[in-house]
Amino acid sequence: DVDLAQAKRLWQVFKINATASQCYQPQLYQGSIRLFQATERPDELLAEPDYGWKTYATEGVEIISIPGSHQNLVKSPQVQVLTEQLKRYLM
Repeated sequence: DVDLAQAKRLWQVFKINATASQCYQPQLYQGSIRLFQATERPDELLAEPDYGWKTYATEGVEIISIPGSHQNLVKSPQVQVLTEQLKRYLM
């Protein structure tokens, strides 16, 4: 249920995001990374659990598993688990 104006805006956002991802040059981060990760993932994503982030963090990657999938991570009840984990690291 997207009208033409919305479709054009979404296409512009897609193009900007594609350009940004092609141009981005990640830098080494002097610290650890906490990766909040859905437990339900496609098989091709299981091979590298940290998605390559350990290459960029001098102190490693801590994976925090959140039940659910990428699509429902910010919906109830998964969002409550995500919220509690975020509070734990932000407070």
